[in-house]
Amino acid sequence: MHLQRGRRLRGGELHPVQPDGAARVHGRRADGRPQADRHAGRHVRARLRRALRARGARGGDPDERPRRLGAAVSRALQAILLLSAAALLARLVVTGEYLFYVKPGMLPALVAAGLVLVALAVLAGRDAWVEAEAGPDDDHAGHGHGEPKAALLLAVPLLTVLLIAPAPLGAFSAQRGSPPPPAPAPAGGFAPLPAGDPVEVTVSEFVRRATEGGGPTLAGRTVVMTGFATPNPDGGWWLTRMIIACCAADAYPARIAVRGADAPPADAWVALTGTWVEGTGSDDGLLIPAVDADVVAPIAQPASPYQR
Repeated sequence: MHLQRGRRLRGGELHPVQPDGAARVHGRRADGRPQADRHAGRHVRARLRRALRARGARGGDPDERPRRLGAAVSRALQAILLLSAAALLARLVVTGEYLFYVKPGMLPALVAAGLVLVALAVLAGRDAWVEAEAGPDDDHAGHGHGEPKAALLLAVPLLTVLLIAPAPLGAFSAQRGSPPPPAPAPAGGFAPLPAGDPVEVTVSEFVRRATEGGGPTLAGRTVVMTGFATPNPDGGWWLTRMIIACCAADAYPARIAVRGADAPPADAWVALTGTWVEGTGSDDGLLIPAVDADVVAPIAQPASPYQR
C-alpha cells in the first residue's frame, strides 16, 4: 500500500501523523524517515534527556533509597522488639515470675516460645541488613513494609510488664470472682486425712471436702492452710487462694471464712491454724466454708501462688 503525506499503516488502518509536529517518539516510517512528512523543527535530544533524568536514569528512582532505608529501620525495630520480648520471657522464667501467669507445667512451652522469638529476631535483623544494602533493582528492596508495623504490637505487653511490676491475682480479683458449681464427690467418698494434728491441707482441698460431701473428714480435725487475706464486703475476711487450670485468665477464688481472728491487710499472706465449723460450706449456696482460727501467722508470698 502506498503511504502518502505522512500517513502510516498500523493494524491494517491508516493513521495520520501531524505534518508539523516535532518527532518526539522513537521509530521511523517505512522509508526510514521520521514519522512526519517534514524534518523536525527543533532539537529533540535535550527534551528526551531531561525526561529520563527526572526519573533518575542512572541512579534509579530517587525515592527508592529513602524507602529502602525506612524499611530497614522498620525491620531493625522489629528485631529489637522480638529480642526484647525473648529477654523479658527469659527473665520471667529465671525469676519464677512466670508462675504469676501460668501453671508450672507450662515451663517447657515458655522456653520453646523464647527460642522462637530469638530466631524471629535474627531473621528480622538479617532482613534489615538486606534492605539497607540492597540496590534499587534488587528484588528484596521495598518488600514487606506492613510486617514490621505489626511487630509494634509487641511493645504493648513489653511496656505493660516493664511499667507494672508482675504480681499474682489477689484480693481484688477474689472479691469479684465466683467458684464453679461443686463437682460430685469422688467415688467412694473422700479419703480420711492423715493422722496427727495439725494436718496441712490446701485451701482448695479444704473447700472441696467441705462443699462436696466430704465434711465428715474435716470434723474434729485441726488443719493448717496458707493463703492471702481478702476482705469480705459483708464483714470479716476470707482466707483465699486462686485456682487455675492453665493460666491466670481462667482463675477463680477458693475462699474460707475466718472466725475468731482479726483481719490482716488485704493481700497479706498468712498461715492459718484452725478447725472446720461443721455444716458450713454447703448450707448457704456460696461454697464458702468457715473455720475457727487458733493461730494466724504472717508468711512470705509463696513462689507458686496459685493452686489447682
